[in-house]
Amino acid sequence: MRLSKALPVLTIASLLSGCAGFVAQTVIPEPQASITQSLPPGLTTSVATADLRPGPKLGNRLNHRNEQAAISAQDLSSALNKSLQEALIAKGISIEPGRMHFTLELTQLNYKVNPEGPGQTVAVTAAMQARLDNGAEHYLGQYSTTQEQRFVTTPNEGDNTHLVNRALEATLQRCLNDPKLLNFLKGYQ
Repeated sequence: MRLSKALPVLTIASLLSGCAGFVAQTVIPEPQASITQSLPPGLTTSVATADLRPGPKLGNRLNHRNEQAAISAQDLSSALNKSLQEALIAKGISIEPGRMHFTLELTQLNYKVNPEGPGQTVAVTAAMQARLDNGAEHYLGQYSTTQEQRFVTTPNEGDNTHLVNRALEATLQRCLNDPKLLNFLKGYQ
């Protein structure tokens, strides 16, 4: 008898929980990258990073009912700065003021959903530019990567964080292993 009284309450509760709406997500990426080329000892550079995008929004998520909700990323400049410094330090490069200055700028980070049949494909595109300055000499490199993944259901926050990290990591990896950038860094110490 108790179950028959509880059943309508449980049914209403489950229906109301679906009415909460499709909510926005904020991902906090922590990209990791490394330099694969060997570098001579004694290299130094100062480091700066900037997020040049117009705002934190990456795009819109989409669920199976075609409802949209924003997806944003927090603290990208700090995350890129941390990853850049860790990669440089791991190769023996000292981070200190001097002649060489390394600036990394995030120029694009987009999240696009393409609904396909019972699921969706999510594409995250990251673009960065690296500028090395040594007095009157400069090097400018531009790097971009798109990472795609197919999902049967709407990706959750963990899935989206992983996908954003993959795009940022692949782009940063390309930057840090650009032979021209590394030669510029090595040649002016």
